[in-house]
Amino acid sequence: MRFFLFLPCWLAFLSTRGQEFSYTHYDTKDGLAGSVVLEAGRAAGLAVAAEAFPDRAYEPDGTLRSRDLPDAVLTDSAAIAARAVAMAHDGHVVATDGSTLTIEARTLCLHGDNPGAAAHATAVRDALAQAGIDVRPVGLTGLR
Repeated sequence: MRFFLFLPCWLAFLSTRGQEFSYTHYDTKDGLAGSVVLEAGRAAGLAVAAEAFPDRAYEPDGTLRSRDLPDAVLTDSAAIAARAVAMAHDGHVVATDGSTLTIEARTLCLHGDNPGAAAHATAVRDALAQAGIDVRPVGLTGLR
């Protein structure tokens, strides 16, 4: 089964739960899955890690819904956790119009500035574990 890597915001939260993680930051040029920035990084020979956002709404074209619009940020921990599993396990997310988008991401990012962020992170971590998806720190292994 594929595994997803998590960004540093996760590691900071998880370390408060008494779990130990090692993390070394690499200049991986993280970016939204499918973005031009990722393709440019690959073309330049850089290691890149595409990211997906389980707590954000996606437009039908694969971009994130503007925070200026309603429902841009999800607030239900169970829904966010289900999206995270779908992104990690199945490689898809449902867009605002109900269409299904393919997402080829290697990292998941939750926004710590949202109310309930810690609860969302716990729900996502638990759901990924229940789905048998390994959570590992970002490194150079498996990137490109």
